[in-house]
Amino acid sequence: MKKSDQDFQAWIESCPDILKFRLEYIDVRADIENVIQSYGYEFASEQTEQEVIEQVIEDFYDQDWADHNNFISYLLDRRLA
Repeated sequence: MKKSDQDFQAWIESCPDILKFRLEYIDVRADIENVIQSYGYEFASEQTEQEVIEQVIEDFYDQDWADHNNFISYLLDRRLA
């Protein structure tokens, strides 16, 4: 297990409301890995795949979140209508 995985596991174990965390946490890495598998993406090596996953995670978090705000607004409007 990598050091970062150990740190994350320790953090999870100290989480005061693990159920709430698990219900609200979005595992971006797992989502990306699922897309890779579902769409049949292939990589030259495992190292290349991991590098691309890290880059996509970074791109995901660096995106313009305005689209998400618009979608959240749409969901609120739909629920309040």
